[in-house]
Amino acid sequence: MKEQNKMKMTVVKHRDGDTLVKVTVETQPATIDFADILAATRLEPDDSSDAPWDNDDGFKHDTVRDNTEGRSAGSYSTRHGWGKAMRVVLENPEGWGNYGYYRKHGASRQVAFEMTRQEWKRTTEQLAKWHDQGWEAWGIICNYEGCKESCWGFYGEADDAYIKESMKDIAGEVASQLEQDGYTVINQPDTRKEYLAGRRAGMQYKLNSQNWK
Repeated sequence: MKEQNKMKMTVVKHRDGDTLVKVTVETQPATIDFADILAATRLEPDDSSDAPWDNDDGFKHDTVRDNTEGRSAGSYSTRHGWGKAMRVVLENPEGWGNYGYYRKHGASRQVAFEMTRQEWKRTTEQLAKWHDQGWEAWGIICNYEGCKESCWGFYGEADDAYIKESMKDIAGEVASQLEQDGYTVINQPDTRKEYLAGRRAGMQYKLNSQNWK
């Protein structure tokens, strides 16, 4: 990471009658690379966060006794009671809109159905893992040239793609503040295009890997 827009100081002198006036002028580059802002963006553990499902961010669920004793998807062992197994049951996953989204973006009914069930399975297993092993929550903080932004309550591992994309979002907020202060921020990602391209690539991968038309 470069030094944050290294500042130069120059002393300008001029005579005003019997007074010598000294003026300190500060100058620094007006162009900032987005990569430097992103490098100044960091993660900090969010120890005060609630459980991921307490904020109803797509994780609303119930837990029931698991009669398969850990053999079904979403099973986990409780920390209370010997040999006791529980299972995660999602609440109204149909309301998430996965099926309609996949259909809108070109998937057949069968593909959309299978992809929706896969997403439910992934979420169920993630919830079971959090119940069994605990969860990590993070705050994202960026401070560059006096412009600051922070946000808390990001759940996942530090190297998750979701966390990395969220760090880009926070860096983007700081970049916007810097531009309002008169700087030019270069090499900013076109997040909307990247997002859509990623969605399309993910869809194509799923379709190709399942060999469905």
